[in-house]
Amino acid sequence: MDHPNTHSVSVAGVIIDDQGRALLTQRRDNSHWEALGGILERGEDITTGLLREIREETGLDVEPVTLTGVYKNMTRHIIALVFRCKVIGGHLVETSETRAFRWATADEVRSLANEAFGIRVLDAMQHNPVPAIRHHDGVHLCEGAANPNVSGHTGPHRLQAVDQAPSGPHAALGAACPVGAHQDRRRRDASRHGRARRPARRSRRATRWPGDPSWGCPSAAGPCPRREG
Repeated sequence: MDHPNTHSVSVAGVIIDDQGRALLTQRRDNSHWEALGGILERGEDITTGLLREIREETGLDVEPVTLTGVYKNMTRHIIALVFRCKVIGGHLVETSETRAFRWATADEVRSLANEAFGIRVLDAMQHNPVPAIRHHDGVHLCEGAANPNVSGHTGPHRLQAVDQAPSGPHAALGAACPVGAHQDRRRRDASRHGRARRPARRSRRATRWPGDPSWGCPSAAGPCPRREG
């Protein structure tokens, strides 16, 4: 039985060639340029689904290299896991889903793809030490802050260390984060039941940075109300 609060999971692969370019496909249904991928089937493991989607859409056999980002479509409730991949066999062929292929530089990705889907390709073209965590509405990234690592796009949600000091645009994000707001409600509920009324605890909470990951919002995500994801 389906539940109203469930999410779909999609997998996508960004294939990078020896020149550092990413493979984009142009969809037949809407002509959008995107990375390869689709919805993970029930009972299918993540790697099998990724390899299947890329094979179906391109005719290529690939090897996943690393997870480069996790993205949530806040409108369609889809979680996308994106991997950097390399080709190990096969040949590019047009399919019922893809109209054209293009090896694109980072600047070409920015000009061809919309913000929400272009950013996952740009993230995969970077060699960042941790995967990006982002949220979007299907077209644009959700409001939050600017990502200094990816020029031309906004909205970073990289995990931060618990003891990281607040700085720049992140300093005011915690109060608006849906997860942080949920934690605040739990604290207020606990207070009404007499479990958080000691002055020392109120004082510590009042001086804590609102975006502190210890409040339950390590990604500092901003306020936010389709191949899928």
